[in-house]
This record gives sequence, C-alpha cells and structure tokens, in this order.
Amino acid sequence: MPTAQRLFLLAAICLCVHPLAAQPNSPHRFETHASIGAGGTYDDEGSIGSGLSASFGAGYRLTPRFGVEGEYTYLRFRRDFGIVGEWKGGAHTVTGNALLHFRPKTRVQPFLLLGAGALSHTSGDGPGFAWTAGAGLKGYLSDHIFLRPEIRFTSGRYDRRPFQPEPPISNLRFQFGIGYRW
Repeated sequence: MPTAQRLFLLAAICLCVHPLAAQPNSPHRFETHASIGAGGTYDDEGSIGSGLSASFGAGYRLTPRFGVEGEYTYLRFRRDFGIVGEWKGGAHTVTGNALLHFRPKTRVQPFLLLGAGALSHTSGDGPGFAWTAGAGLKGYLSDHIFLRPEIRFTSGRYDRRPFQPEPPISNLRFQFGIGYRW
C-alpha cells in the first residue's frame, strides 16, 4: 500500500475513533499506560536472578468497575555466581488482562488484575502459556493523566521438547507507571 494511502487510512481511523474515545462524562474510556519496575525471577530451584522490567498497554473501561487491557512486558534478570559465572536472560510476555476497579468515581481507584497470554524467553525458548495477577491503584492527577503503582506476579511455562515440559518460570515485581485516558 502506498504511503499516501496509509496516511489517509490512519487519519480516517483517528477521526472515527476520537469522537468515541473523547467522551468526557462517559465511564467507558480508552486508556494507555507505560510502567517500569524491578523484581525477582524464580524457577523450580529458587531464584535465578533479579532485574528491571518495562511494560506498556492499552485498555478500555467496559463499565465503571470493569475494564480490559492488552499488555506487553519485557523483564531482564541476572544472577552473579562469582567465580562460577553468571546467569542472565529475559522474558517477553503478552497478556490480555481483566481489571476490577474499586471506588471507580474517586481520584484514587484501587484495582485487582487477572490475565493470561503468551511467554517467550530471550534464549529462544517458547512460546508458552503465561498468566498474571496483581493489585494496584490508579491515582488521577487530572481527568486524563493517572499514576499507576502496582505489584504483579507472573508465571509461565513453555515446552522445549514434546513430553518434557520445562518447569514454570515466575517473577514477582513492583512497577510504577503513568497513564492517559481519553
């Protein structure tokens, strides 16, 4: 598709979506967020390291209390064994999440989150199944901008060879984000 047609299509989509998303008194709003965090990663033998994570996502409030979102997260981990060497790696997860908001009409809205999706490792292992659960809050600085601190637990399993599944890889992380809702 030529560039001019792509730009026209993008402009048409934005013009159609913007009036739907920009309803100031509606609880049904589109949201986007980005977060950074830190945490530990574990397998069946214990800790395999700690490191930083980054995520971003987009969601929609179906009702004042219930929302859905899609999210991508990248997590790096590293553990130094001294003279023996080090263990390091990373994981990519893509999940669809459901959020239950408490006190949805206030500026500080606690929430619970539960989601499922796909997992892969930087070592090339995967893809596999992942699930995530968490709790946090959205603190609205204005009608559009919010802060999003949360704690998240994610666990996943992938199969390296048939009938020989790998043990689950899990991580517990604290993350802090900023978001925007239309």
